[in-house]
Amino acid sequence: AHDSAIRAASYSHSDDWLVSADQDGVVKYWQPNFNNVKAFQAHNDPVRDLAFSPTDSKFVTASDDASLKIWDFAGGVEESTLTGHQWDTKSVDWHPTKGLLVSGSKDHQVKLWDPRTGRCLTTLHGHKNTITKTLFEPTRGQLLATSARDQTARVFDLRMMRDVFLLRGHEKDISTLIWHPIHPSLLTTGGADGAMHHYLLDEQNAPEGTSATLSPYDSPDSIDVPAQTIYPAHRVPYAHDFAIWTMDWHPLGHIL
Repeated sequence: AHDSAIRAASYSHSDDWLVSADQDGVVKYWQPNFNNVKAFQAHNDPVRDLAFSPTDSKFVTASDDASLKIWDFAGGVEESTLTGHQWDTKSVDWHPTKGLLVSGSKDHQVKLWDPRTGRCLTTLHGHKNTITKTLFEPTRGQLLATSARDQTARVFDLRMMRDVFLLRGHEKDISTLIWHPIHPSLLTTGGADGAMHHYLLDEQNAPEGTSATLSPYDSPDSIDVPAQTIYPAHRVPYAHDFAIWTMDWHPLGHIL
């Protein structure tokens, strides 16, 4: 399908198209019968992630050249380049309903962007290592989850523009995460050691000897309180023998 390693692939929301991207920066369009209708050079460096806009009229690519590019899908034409990351961009997502992009980079930063103007709206500094995944919560769109190679994941509330939950429990880097398609409080992470953790954002599940802390939502001073630490509700320590690179739920949410 490609001349080099495929680094990212995503179906459009309409399920009419699959877009794939590779190590050489080439993007290809595929129909569901795997008829390849288009291929073009999107970046000169590997494309690490891509995401469709809510209407499927555009998509965004994240590349090791530290930039994001927004493309007009029908024409395969570059509309804008978003620059601001200092190092390889590893992850990108387009908000399920709003004109809002999120990206994560090797520079430890998570950035939110306005796709219309290409402006960086805010930078979230919470992680201490390369960001591995940035994903908006798909059902309500109020939360943003990020994972990094610092063994933690964080959940940000877009209305407060701050981190509300810190997900701990992994003993190695977190390489990916996925929101449940129906229950907005269920978040699953995959680790570099093959571990898979399920977190419930409304249950702290603090280990014995750890005192429970208040969620920023329940505290009178929601601005200055630290993020609440959440521990896994369920862990599968050896879900795989090696790193889990990607996960997805069945749309009905009964199979991962």
